[in-house]
Amino acid sequence: MKIPDGEKIIRDQRLTLLRAIRTLAEEADKRGGLRDQVREAMERKDARFAEDDLTLARLQIASRSAVNPKNLFGLIEKGKITSAQFLGVVTVRTQPLRELLNGQEIERISEPFDVPPALYTEFKPGVDAAAIAASLLQALQSAAAALKAE
Repeated sequence: MKIPDGEKIIRDQRLTLLRAIRTLAEEADKRGGLRDQVREAMERKDARFAEDDLTLARLQIASRSAVNPKNLFGLIEKGKITSAQFLGVVTVRTQPLRELLNGQEIERISEPFDVPPALYTEFKPGVDAAAIAASLLQALQSAAAALKAE
C-alpha cells in the first residue's frame, strides 16, 4: 500500500494487532483451509450450524451461477437485448483482468460491491472474548520477540 502524498496520516497502535489477526487467519487458510474444512464438514453433514466449546457458526447457503458473457453477447446479435442491457448486467472478474491491465488501471474503472461471507462465527454467550484476545495478543508479541531475536 502506498499512501498518496499530502494525505493525512494518524498513528494507531491497534493496526498491528488487526493486521496480525488477519495474517493469522490467512495463514491458517493456506495451511489446510480451516474455513473451507469447516464449510465442507457442515455441508457433508447437511448442517447449517456448528459449534465448539466457545464458538457458534452458521453456514449461509447461497446458490450461485454464472452466464458465459459470449452467450449473452449473442443475444445482442440476435436482437433480443440491447448493448445497454448487456452492459447493465455484465460484471468482470478483476483477477483475470490483471493479465491485460495493471492494478491502478483496474482500480480506476472498478466499482465496489458487497459480497456476503458464506460462514459467520461468533463467541457463545458468556465467553470472555477480551481474555481470548489478550491471550492471542500475548502470543503474537512473544512470536514477534522471538523473530527479532533470531
